[in-house]
Amino acid sequence: MDIFRSVICVAFLVGANVGLIMPVEAQVAFQPSGCEFRAVFVGAPDVKTATMPDENGKPQTETIASLGVMLDGKPNFFRAECIDAQVPANVDEALLQEDMQAIATGNHLRKAIVWVEKSSGGELVGRIRGEVTDGVTTYQLEIRRYLGRHNIMDVWVGAPPEAFPSEGNLIFLKELRRDGKPLD
Repeated sequence: MDIFRSVICVAFLVGANVGLIMPVEAQVAFQPSGCEFRAVFVGAPDVKTATMPDENGKPQTETIASLGVMLDGKPNFFRAECIDAQVPANVDEALLQEDMQAIATGNHLRKAIVWVEKSSGGELVGRIRGEVTDGVTTYQLEIRRYLGRHNIMDVWVGAPPEAFPSEGNLIFLKELRRDGKPLD
């Protein structure tokens, strides 16, 4: 049974407004109702909700916030997805690794490196680093999957390879919270 599968968003940058120039500081909180996780964006993200069937055919809700902005003269990409899911107390590390590989493959990431690590609190965190091109810009992209009790949070940060990770990417990751506590 694979509760970790989520919608694979192949065209992740479609509709992103990368012409917007923002200061590099966190400003706009994203925490959908009932979500254990919170992300803070440097500007107002585009927020969408999707419903899809889980592996048992039950509807599963996912709220996605994404923002493309110019920071320090370079395009940056930020995304947070809160997925409603019952996460087992004991997560299978191999299954999480497999899910992260599926996300990398489904999003056509080039030079993808996929791994699972433990946070300082002992929780498993799925990670991907790879490259993707939106038709104009090539981004170095990092995706992290955090597992809660009732939610999964996928976060994406990206910048051109020569600027990755950008100051904005680092601030975004530093501001991630679960139940008000910082994620690492």
